[in-house]
Amino acid sequence: MHGNESDTSWNEPLAVALMVEADSLVEGLGVSGLDPEIVACAGEVVAAHKRRDMASVTVACRMVCERARALANPKALTRSPA
Repeated sequence: MHGNESDTSWNEPLAVALMVEADSLVEGLGVSGLDPEIVACAGEVVAAHKRRDMASVTVACRMVCERARALANPKALTRSPA
């Protein structure tokens, strides 16, 4: 993931790059974009983008990527926390 959460100044090109990166990862991993958690996170991305909230765009895109990776690796979903 690109970006730095502590940098909250709006950066449209970076916001778009983060969204494209998250979308590409979901597609590239063959994960359904209709997964309820991905749908919820994508909604957060859209809302944050409308607010021009760079930190929230970054966090929500990261959450999409984390969920996509977890779905692509089902063993990660069943592991209990250490």
